[in-house]
Amino acid sequence: PLEIPPGRGIAGHVAITGACYMTNSARTDPRFDGEVDRVTNYESRNILAYPLTHKDRTVGVVELINKEGDFGREDLDAMEYFGPQIAIFFVKYKGEERQQQLTSEMMQMEKLAAVGRLASGVSARDMVASCNWTTASWPMISASSCSAASEKLK
Repeated sequence: PLEIPPGRGIAGHVAITGACYMTNSARTDPRFDGEVDRVTNYESRNILAYPLTHKDRTVGVVELINKEGDFGREDLDAMEYFGPQIAIFFVKYKGEERQQQLTSEMMQMEKLAAVGRLASGVSARDMVASCNWTTASWPMISASSCSAASEKLK
């Protein structure tokens, strides 16, 4: 899917207004932005743009382009029927895409945390091996107690 900023071209107009828009002469329509045609190497002749709304918010726009003949009321009726269903699929897809991204980020953070735990485990283990524990309380290791313990081991 192409991402077009709100307000740019017909799709951008529909994204801002939240209202369906239909033109059967796209290239002469004042809202038409030919940049998408240039990028896609496609020539739009007629367009029916429909807002995808979810929870009273426009989350995207679907455009039907280049129907044989002109778009009419029956096409608008079909989009009013299918549009809300398309919006649900779109929101679900975006949610799953975001979930995959978050899962990937979480896995990366877990890997970094594991490396950190491994590195700190090695140094703590080395420090514990060189210290003589004589108390039953939670250990608070200071440099002087470790060096004193190290001297006793020699």
